[in-house]
Amino acid sequence: FQQPLLVSRLGKLLERNRLNPRWLEIDITEKTMMHNLEYARKTLWDLHELGVRLSLDDFDPRFSSVSYLKQFPFQSIKINQNFISNFTHNQKNLAMLSALIALGKAIY
Repeated sequence: FQQPLLVSRLGKLLERNRLNPRWLEIDITEKTMMHNLEYARKTLWDLHELGVRLSLDDFDPRFSSVSYLKQFPFQSIKINQNFISNFTHNQKNLAMLSALIALGKAIY
C-alpha cells in the first residue's frame, strides 16, 4: 500500500486487461492506514477516483475514533470479529452494534 506508484500501476493493469475497476474491491486495515495517514487519505481518494471499491477491514470501535471515518471514501466497513463476538444476549451491546451499522449506512 505504501508504494508511490500504486494507483497509476493499478490503473494501467486494469486498462490493459480491460477490467472494470468497480469489480475490484481493496480491503485495507486501519493499522495499515495509520503508518502514514495523509498518504493513506490521498491514495484512497485516488483509488476511489479510479473507480475501485474500498473497504475498511478489521475496524474495532473500541480502539478507534469513528469521527475520522468520514475523511475516507470507503464503501464498506468490516467490523472486527472480536468486537461483535461478545454481543449476543446483551441489549447494550446490541444497541451499540445497531448504532455502528446506522452510522456506516449514513456516512457511506
